Amino acid sequence: MYWVFVQVHHSYSEGRLPYVRKNGGRPQADYEDMVLDEVENDAGTSVRAIEMNTGVLKSFAQRILKRHQYHPYHVCKTLLPQDYLPRMEFCRRKNVSQKSRSAIFGQNSLDGRNNLQERRVL
Repeated sequence: MYWVFVQVHHSYSEGRLPYVRKNGGRPQADYEDMVLDEVENDAGTSVRAIEMNTGVLKSFAQRILKRHQYHPYHVCKTLLPQDYLPRMEFCRRKNVSQKSRSAIFGQNSLDGRNNLQERRVL
């Protein structure tokens, strides 16, 4: 116990805080630019596609996208009816099925009621 106080006193007398390491721990690779470039090239990409194209692990890619506030579900929920052309472009580009199209455009179900479950397809 005595040596702990000696080391703390020695650290403070040198003008530094004890046991504070700068750049300590495991080195982190800088994957942010690769992931953000991949998303910029194709905004509809997934973390699995990013992993396949760049070699960055899915968990790293997901963490980077979350840090930069890329929330694909939030984007889908904020689309308004006047965004018809971007929605059509999305459907054409991704070959979206008819069920997914009805969810994107918010059409009613077969019985005439609004089916909220279908809206959550994306």
